Amino acid sequence: MLVRLPPGAKRDIVLRELQEVHKHAIDTLKQSESIDVEAWSAYNQYLSWVDNATYRLRYHLSDEDLNTLVLSKRYWTLLNVTTSLPSPRLKDLVIVELEARETAVGLAAQRLAEQIERWTRPGAFVMFDTSVFVHHEEKLEDIDVGGLLGSRDHQVHLLVPMVVIDELDQLKESKNRHVRWRARHSLAVLDRLLPHPTHPSILRPADFTPLNSGGIPRGEVTVEIILDPPGHSRLPIEDDEIVDQAATAQVLAGRSVTLVTFDTGQSMRARAAGLQCIKIEQPPEESPSTS
Repeated sequence: MLVRLPPGAKRDIVLRELQEVHKHAIDTLKQSESIDVEAWSAYNQYLSWVDNATYRLRYHLSDEDLNTLVLSKRYWTLLNVTTSLPSPRLKDLVIVELEARETAVGLAAQRLAEQIERWTRPGAFVMFDTSVFVHHEEKLEDIDVGGLLGSRDHQVHLLVPMVVIDELDQLKESKNRHVRWRARHSLAVLDRLLPHPTHPSILRPADFTPLNSGGIPRGEVTVEIILDPPGHSRLPIEDDEIVDQAATAQVLAGRSVTLVTFDTGQSMRARAAGLQCIKIEQPPEESPSTS
């Protein structure tokens, strides 16, 4: 599983704590499996591991992830055991639970390390909300993403959360012809570029030819889909979910993620969440005449 880091968390610190908790689980499991260790001693060692793991991770993970990794259903069952439970049975339960926790925490640490390595790349990170795909004057593959960020010659990595993909899928049936066409076109581009949704792809290659005439080169633009983690529950308001995804990506990337939008409300949400935000202004319409 990929743990969901809360805003303000430091990815390297979270990874180190997960690795320490995993190492402690391995040591506790080895001790509990020893034939010289009595059942109740193994039980107390397990509870000590839980207390230590909870203390280490409580401010670094969501309650949901902490429950999944440490405070499992079997933990609550073991917490309420009585002395009437036969010792061999108690020791077996402790060992089974420690094996499960060791595996879960180890995989979480591995996935987080992989994600950190994956996003340790040069360039700026940016996320478009749905309005940009639909209302920008340029089609997706033609948008000067670097220009929006004020850094045309730098590499840019565009993040597209699944909630935006789902919104575009809904807009394919819009009554507005322009919105319908732009939604379908954007989805077609992403589908073509990302045959493997878990891997990034190049949206626009770098272009250094303007240097020949004294112009400004364009850096490479890559694109990546941000899939919902298994079991993830989206926020009721889709705009809130997009901001939340950007804030989570910002923690995992270890750098600022800039949200680009046409919407005033979305811009306010992003800034309130501590994100950098670029609000693209639409040409104002003429004031309606008054009688």
